[in-house]
Amino acid sequence: MIGEDLFGQVTLAVTSMGLFGYALWQGYRAVINPERYPRTLQGFAKRVGLFLSGSAYASLAFFSTALVLFDGPDRQNLNAEDDWTRWLLSLPLGQLLVGLGGLVVVAVALNLCYVAYSGMFMKRLELEDGHETQRRIITTIGRVGIAARGLIIGIVGVFFVQAAWDFSPEKAGGLREALRAVENGPYGQWLLSFMAAGLVAFGAYELLRSRYRTIPVNK
Repeated sequence: MIGEDLFGQVTLAVTSMGLFGYALWQGYRAVINPERYPRTLQGFAKRVGLFLSGSAYASLAFFSTALVLFDGPDRQNLNAEDDWTRWLLSLPLGQLLVGLGGLVVVAVALNLCYVAYSGMFMKRLELEDGHETQRRIITTIGRVGIAARGLIIGIVGVFFVQAAWDFSPEKAGGLREALRAVENGPYGQWLLSFMAAGLVAFGAYELLRSRYRTIPVNK
């Protein structure tokens, strides 16, 4: 939708550069380890997660760049979760792989909800002393945004677990399907409105984080 006119094409190009930049940053965090994650199982898992995150954003960057440079893929093939799930399910132990992948996604979602509840995301934000009102506002925005993101990711994970359980690739789904499932549920319109506001809050939190985030550098 963004790239349907000239202004949208420019916006999409800028978005692609941002996605490439974020992918490079996640890869740098994973490989160079400027934040000094310890050489423990937990630290290793964190860096693997950063690398996978960077890979995911790189794929989005390549896709959005292709939409700018070319006519773009067939719109009927934009939702590729079914194809990937069908391929995984065809592999030996594929059902187990899809199920474990779904559980990992659910675990990530639960961790995001814990991060939102604990407020630990504020640790690396460098705010001036005495600005308690500013801290409370950013904390509230971050909690709402991160919790909404965790909830949506959790629904996506449940979709993949269900696909593995039923051996049905059609049960898999991404962000679009997660939001549609919320919309079709009880009080769907209200919940969808809340989640939309939460995603806006997450975007606002990321902008604030880009301003106040401290990035340690090895000396």
